[in-house]
Amino acid sequence: MTITEAYEFTLEKINELKNHGIEIKIQRPDSKKELADKLPFKLWRQINFVNLSDSKADEILAMAKYLNLCGIQFDAGGMGNNRDWELDWSFRLGKEDEQWIEAFEECEEEIRNRTE
Repeated sequence: MTITEAYEFTLEKINELKNHGIEIKIQRPDSKKELADKLPFKLWRQINFVNLSDSKADEILAMAKYLNLCGIQFDAGGMGNNRDWELDWSFRLGKEDEQWIEAFEECEEEIRNRTE
């Protein structure tokens, strides 16, 4: 799988989340930090999942874990009932990364603890 194919696969999975009733906003990021062997700048997107219930946030976390199993990682974050995926210079294709999943889960826990 190439990085572009991984990107297209990720967009398919985002569309699946949308079809499950998750509200999604897709924007072009302001920054430009194009690097060799990374996702081309013209494909960069900021994915905002908005107005999430805990169960919808769990679906997003499960999808991120699935993408990691496929070797796809990217920066992510969020606040309150929103989550963000950064498909930009941080988007990478490799192998499953246990530390990435741990960091992703810790981020999700911190977001939930801030809203309780």
